[in-house]
Amino acid sequence: MTFRENCLNYLTNACNWLETLLQKTVEWDYETQADENEAQPPMRQGFDTQPTSAFATLSQQLKLTEFEQNILLLCVAWEIKPHFGQLYAKVQNDPQSTYPTFSLALTIFPNPNWDALSSEHSLRYWNLIEIIDFKGTSLINCPLKVNQRILNYVLGSTSLDGQLSSFFVPFAVPSSSTAHYLAPQYCSVKENGLLRQAGGAGDAGGAEGENGTFSSALSASSASLNGSFSSLTEYYLAPTQTQIRDNILYGLQNLVLPSQTPLINLLGANSTIKQLIASQVCQALGLTLFRFFIEQLPTNPTELNHLIRLWQRESQLLPIAL
Repeated sequence: MTFRENCLNYLTNACNWLETLLQKTVEWDYETQADENEAQPPMRQGFDTQPTSAFATLSQQLKLTEFEQNILLLCVAWEIKPHFGQLYAKVQNDPQSTYPTFSLALTIFPNPNWDALSSEHSLRYWNLIEIIDFKGTSLINCPLKVNQRILNYVLGSTSLDGQLSSFFVPFAVPSSSTAHYLAPQYCSVKENGLLRQAGGAGDAGGAEGENGTFSSALSASSASLNGSFSSLTEYYLAPTQTQIRDNILYGLQNLVLPSQTPLINLLGANSTIKQLIASQVCQALGLTLFRFFIEQLPTNPTELNHLIRLWQRESQLLPIAL
């Protein structure tokens, strides 16, 4: 089963579970509804499948609570299952309320939490859902709508958010004809002191971490690392530069806290070589490298913060680097 097929299968199971829950609520069958809530719902099974579904990945990466996941499911189901609107209206006892609301979520789901609609919690902080403000309508009765990008993602799309495509572009490997040497002493890695320097051959002590040097372990891993760059062998890197690359890779692959991706700073006058090193590191880690141009970034602080948050969200959902 492909990733996209797994995403659709996961959502089908989740929507079936939700539809049963809604129907039981309409029928006021409290005993049956309680049994349904106590059972392991089909939507949870996605966490144990390979490849995992996008909905499960999003829930894990963005740390959604079970109640937040259920609210998101309410919004997704409304988009992909047109008849759910009628069920929502019946549960809310209002023929006009054919849309998901926080009040609906409070009615049908166990373990409700008012924090779920806070702007500081995951659903709104990461712009997963939007609250449609109706004049004269209380917050809990306002329609909820899943963000279009998030809907596409849980359906299996792996494209970058369209709002970012004007600012962030895939990195193109520079031409080998412009490649030059990058002196090894001009490469450093900054990650809260974990990697003090990622130097090449000739550096005193090599690349050091908290438990000593990386250089002693590089020889053992060099064979596997070199195999990662077969498609980039046409681009010239000197031995000292490949060691810089390998030092960075070794440090990234042995982080004390893998979830905290470090900032890596390559120093030196030759931009082409630095770009080649960055490109090869990302290729070895299975990441797509993007770049941006400072002059294109918004100058309005609010817009800039929004752009930054979108990139942070996408970087947790997709295998990308900047």
